[in-house]
Amino acid sequence: MTWFRRRLASFLIAAILLTACVPAIRLPFSMPIAQKLTCQSIPVGIVIGAEDEADAQDQQEGYELAAKEINQAGGIQGCPLRLVYNRSEGGGTNPDAVQSAMLELADDGEVAVLGATHSAATKRIAAIAQYIKIPVMITPDTPDDLMANSSSWIFRINPANQTYAGAAFDMIKDKLSPTANVAILYDQTEYGESAAITAGDAAIHRGLSLVSYMGYDPASVDFTALLSRVRNANPDALYVISSNAKQAQSILAGIASLRMNLPLVIGNGSGFTSHEFLYDQAGKLNSSLDGMVLTVAWSPGLEGRTNPDFNQQLDSFRESNRSTASYPAVIATVQAYTALSLLSDAILETAKTTPRDWKAILSDPDQLAAYRGELAQTLRGFKAAQHNSMLGTVEFDADGQNQAEAVIVQAIAGKLTPVYPQAVASNDLLLSRR
Repeated sequence: MTWFRRRLASFLIAAILLTACVPAIRLPFSMPIAQKLTCQSIPVGIVIGAEDEADAQDQQEGYELAAKEINQAGGIQGCPLRLVYNRSEGGGTNPDAVQSAMLELADDGEVAVLGATHSAATKRIAAIAQYIKIPVMITPDTPDDLMANSSSWIFRINPANQTYAGAAFDMIKDKLSPTANVAILYDQTEYGESAAITAGDAAIHRGLSLVSYMGYDPASVDFTALLSRVRNANPDALYVISSNAKQAQSILAGIASLRMNLPLVIGNGSGFTSHEFLYDQAGKLNSSLDGMVLTVAWSPGLEGRTNPDFNQQLDSFRESNRSTASYPAVIATVQAYTALSLLSDAILETAKTTPRDWKAILSDPDQLAAYRGELAQTLRGFKAAQHNSMLGTVEFDADGQNQAEAVIVQAIAGKLTPVYPQAVASNDLLLSRR
């Protein structure tokens, strides 16, 4: 990409979001390829958070496990996939840095990009992907309006927020009361506000009474006053949206200290699904979560979504990297693993009818641009019956949204147990009276 193209991209995207740039950092290690492959490697770009971030660590495990599995199976026509990490995300607070990361990855010749770790960073990725014309697989939860532009380059593998909220409020109506009083508490981030609006609509459209709807500052540490106001509204169920594990923990602790006597507390967002929130240092589910309900795309207890090879590779990865963590896999790891696996399926599909000269494609900008377009079309044509994954069957709609189902799990006897919908439930929902 020329200097002019970089300046033009900066001008176009600056009209969408603002901030400053930081340099990209390459990952210091990657999973070794088990068999020697002489073909030129096929690069896949990954925009990811800092190495000391729990969610980024969980994602990295998933990417590395998928890469190892793909390359041990022979790669793509004998060519290995190569992961090219870019950590310019800057904690999701510097969209301009993400723009630089995307431009750099495109210049380096990546066939596609996966990421990011944070919702704010993902919005910039989606914006610049339209300009660069490169397939992007979105892994974290993001606002639903991100998918409203009918982009032919963006693919989101997680359920939509309306799907999460719909499952939660269907459960409340079915299991609690058709006229239950509900409260919504959300972090005032772009993701949190979008998810809260969606949740409010879902509750009202189901005939439930929305008795409290409040946001909180993403920097808040004390939730006593806010939770007291929620208690005064006397809800039967509290739907909490959080992108921060420490805030999610503080909210849960506040509910306990105020003895709010809530029949049902439902957590939504990455703050409730990271290992930092879920597990203690011994790898056990935190005892304070007993009775807590979560909206998820995947859980270890989901029948038909388990993968013994995945669990074995996860243990092997942690041992090889001297990790002391022994907690079960979390959703961020499964999301990353699924994204790279699906991308590999798409690359293989493009090569079924016409063998690829990867050296020619990766060395010629025109051929690479044409290939990226073909890869995007292949992903768009995925049909559910053909692509099963740990997130369920995969099929993208016209906007690039995967038609994934949300699952409701509850912390019961030290495990996350599916309780809704009935088709996947292995236990009845328990009212916790927190």
